[in-house]
Amino acid sequence: MKNISKNTKKFNILSSVKESTPVNGVKLLSVKTGLSDGIILHGSFLGGSIFNKNNPVLPRFVASMISEGTVRHSKEIIREKIEDLGAQINFSSDSYRVYFSISVLKKDVSKIISILAEELREPALTKDTLNLLCTKEITNLSHLREDTRVNAYRILCRNIFSKYHPNYTYTIDESIKFIEKLSLSEIVLFYKKVYGVGSIVIVATGDIDHSIIEKEIIKNFKGWKNSNIASLPVV
Repeated sequence: MKNISKNTKKFNILSSVKESTPVNGVKLLSVKTGLSDGIILHGSFLGGSIFNKNNPVLPRFVASMISEGTVRHSKEIIREKIEDLGAQINFSSDSYRVYFSISVLKKDVSKIISILAEELREPALTKDTLNLLCTKEITNLSHLREDTRVNAYRILCRNIFSKYHPNYTYTIDESIKFIEKLSLSEIVLFYKKVYGVGSIVIVATGDIDHSIIEKEIIKNFKGWKNSNIASLPVV
């Protein structure tokens, strides 16, 4: 077998990564890859369930409501704008962080970052949206009552981890009760406390120009309030 390693240059990804802090509290890392005319952005910041022990489902609902319209545009208009670009923006959260991911054409990166900033900085956070999401989640959880695999996993996590450990899992009934207790005022309060610059990390890959993405972050995120969360809590 022919050994091709001698003829192949090793790709050191670390040497290809560019890093900067375009805005205080926002770190940008980028690496140019072979993806032609496309850009993928992944970002996250502290704000998961571990930061609200009284109701651990609340942070997840806040993250879900971010994509449900802004104070300036309805959910339908925002989605239409994203679809017109042939792009995607997705939000999620876990025990520690809130995540967003974007795929977009290179020529539209400034437009998609502007939409992302609007969603993060100006979410509508309405009572109707909260009620709709609560109803949907309770219905989904109710269907899981008969799922033996899901229930076995939840029991295992409760037996292994302490109550406030990020891997602890509540029963389905407990989770439903947490959802039923959610109020819009708590949602808004958590958003104001947690969402903001401070622990944001954005990673960009594809057919990118680091300086262009840097300028768009400055344009769209400069002046955003600071998050009250600077580090992980002690478990």
